[in-house]
Amino acid sequence: MGRRAFGVDGSTTLLGLPRRALVHGRGCGAHSACRRRVGVVTRLSARVAGILVAPRCAFERPVRGRLASSWEEGSAPEVLFQAHSQGGELLLSQDGEAALELGYQTFGVQARLDAEGLVSRLNLESDALGRAEVALRAEPDGERYRLGGDVSLDGLQVAIVRPLLPDIQRLEGVIDANGRLGGTLDEPRFTGEIRLQDGAVAAPELPMQLDGIAVAAQIDGTRAELEGQFRSGRGEGRLSGNADWADLADWRVNVELQGERLEAVYQPIASLEVSPDLAVAIRPRAVRVTGRVNVPRGNVTLQDLPSQAVPVSRDVVIVRRPEDDEPDTDEVDSPWRITADIQVVLGRNVQLSGFGVRGRLAGSLRLRQEADGVPEGFGEIRVEDGRYEAYGQRLTIREGRLIFAGPVTEPELSIEAVRVVETVTAGIRVAGQPEDPRAELFSEPAMPQEDILSYIIRGRPLAEAGPGGGAALTQAALALGALGGQELAGGVAEQLGVEDLALDVEGEGDEAQFLVSGYLAPNLFLRYGVGVFEPVQQLTIRYHLSPRVYVEALRGVENALDLFFTREF
Repeated sequence: MGRRAFGVDGSTTLLGLPRRALVHGRGCGAHSACRRRVGVVTRLSARVAGILVAPRCAFERPVRGRLASSWEEGSAPEVLFQAHSQGGELLLSQDGEAALELGYQTFGVQARLDAEGLVSRLNLESDALGRAEVALRAEPDGERYRLGGDVSLDGLQVAIVRPLLPDIQRLEGVIDANGRLGGTLDEPRFTGEIRLQDGAVAAPELPMQLDGIAVAAQIDGTRAELEGQFRSGRGEGRLSGNADWADLADWRVNVELQGERLEAVYQPIASLEVSPDLAVAIRPRAVRVTGRVNVPRGNVTLQDLPSQAVPVSRDVVIVRRPEDDEPDTDEVDSPWRITADIQVVLGRNVQLSGFGVRGRLAGSLRLRQEADGVPEGFGEIRVEDGRYEAYGQRLTIREGRLIFAGPVTEPELSIEAVRVVETVTAGIRVAGQPEDPRAELFSEPAMPQEDILSYIIRGRPLAEAGPGGGAALTQAALALGALGGQELAGGVAEQLGVEDLALDVEGEGDEAQFLVSGYLAPNLFLRYGVGVFEPVQQLTIRYHLSPRVYVEALRGVENALDLFFTREF
């Protein structure tokens, strides 16, 4: 049989219009030299065309093309395909989100398939996608196809994907790529270079705002060598590493990261300069970070509690709602196992302020985390040259240490703050863990607890406190009571003439109050309450006229004066 051929000339307009077709031709029956030419004009919807291009990808403007084929009996067919579009838009969507519109100036693709294989070329010019040229050859080699060709990409804007990343505030950079294609159709390979220049990334949850990012990847088939640099604040960082994906089931990425005085901000607590020297190893479902981080300079600011804030008593039992006990799906189902072993070393210019404390932080801490384990710390953080201001006085922090030997949330406290008055040193010592601290007073020379507290607050013994000192002493005693010094608080109160001092919490929910009560005289009772969640204060004074009759005055949200008579039956 002779050679037969047919051609298809068409245009595709992706505007959702109905399909139209026109078939025309001429022939000469069954003659061996007969040739028939067929033309088809068709319009397809954008949805159908999107599937033909790539998942979640579609052309918005017309794409015109031509398909032609010819063959002879006993030989492979010869197929020619051409498509082009001028001034259109490419639509990308993600999981039903609004489509991302990427404009382009020109788009074209040419392909030829015959017995010797496939030869194709793609061209794209776009302000957002850059300029791309891909030449591809696929030659038959037994049951496989050997690949060859060239790839060139200039000016791909990283910012085009920022609308798909709502947590990222700033994303910039330009990607260029040049190289050769090789391997087989089943195992393609790329040899060449990919570069990212003028990169920048910023997000509220990231401690560093990076700019000046430049990364180069030299790729050789299934391996890559990485080199890069970046800036954060006034500091500069460098990275180097390699990647290997010869075994796709056991791919590997190793990166070393160094930097000097990189700016790291943890709002609203810390603003630091850090100098990392880290090694990051990434494997399927596993990340390991090791190395050292120096912190030469920084400020750590602890937010003071409101004046009405009341510490939670050690007797309080937290009742959780059922939904609070439901596991976090993202955490439980996370396939990544993260391990770390990092030594953090504080320099001589890391300042601490907050809760009345001012000083300099020093020391080092080794942070470790094993897969599926809690973060652990080993080391010591100290407060040096520290001062503690409370109740109008400035105390010297003689010792301030946080000793870590387990979970980072459970350090041991070892704190001493003192006031020196002539030959007397009076101070407070805090020990235990942050969730359950224990406070005690000490002095040199030894003296009663009440006098120690008076020296700290007034600079003289309790008997010489004089007028105006009682309020400050009572406030200090209450604070110590919250730290486990209830006995001391009661002792100071008795020295001030307050008997049966009681600290308590009354009410539930928004109506909860922290109460202080006691007898100023045998028949005069006073109670003062401060709202735990609402800024409400209430003062109650009760005067007993007789064992069964008393007058009670109430001042707060409501004011009242009542006369009560009691009798038991």
